[in-house]
Amino acid sequence: MTRPTVRSRKLYRSYIEAFVFAIFLGLLIRVFVLTPYKIPSSAMIPTLLPGDYVFVYKLPFGIKFPGLDKIGQIQNLERGDVILFSYPKSPDTRFIKRVVAIPGDTIQIQGQSLFVNGQSVERLPIESTVLSEFRSKETLEFFAEKVNGKSYVVSYSKQAAKSDFGPVVVPQGEVFLIGDNRDGSDDSRYWGTVPFDYLHGRVWFVWFSFDLDRAELRWDRFFKSID
Repeated sequence: MTRPTVRSRKLYRSYIEAFVFAIFLGLLIRVFVLTPYKIPSSAMIPTLLPGDYVFVYKLPFGIKFPGLDKIGQIQNLERGDVILFSYPKSPDTRFIKRVVAIPGDTIQIQGQSLFVNGQSVERLPIESTVLSEFRSKETLEFFAEKVNGKSYVVSYSKQAAKSDFGPVVVPQGEVFLIGDNRDGSDDSRYWGTVPFDYLHGRVWFVWFSFDLDRAELRWDRFFKSID
């Protein structure tokens, strides 16, 4: 049996080095730039569905080293952003919700109407035929909201009792978060605002989606950007 030549050993070494570098680079990207997250619940219907897999862009929200304070400040956080954050009462648990109010804002909810700083958020009903493929259309009604030039769809239960909230002023350094499934979301209405230090990044797009109930891929949701 012939021994590996010097050239072969160098080739093997270069392959190993490239492999190790690729793993290291992937870990850096995952920790500081992009992180994946699986949507486990219906709290963000119809923007995000159970079985959606999303990428979260973390870089504009600062860099966090384990055991150390976050480096850098959050940049360009706006009302209407969909973000990943740690649940304040259990920081190891992470949720995705939509920012509806930023520091200094006064938020109030009357029935199905959302008010920010005394102004009603623009809201228009959506015909059921537009979301005809949506299985929850029999129990939910849908509305288009528009904030800061961003337009997105929210849902309300047809059976849920309408309730009011606020007015509440969002403290400095914190945000008010609500799920797009307004009657099926556990959010800032129940456990308060979220400090900036608990925010991890902005949801960028759905990269994979699998319908567990039907055991099939939702091809139309692949690489769907999130507004």
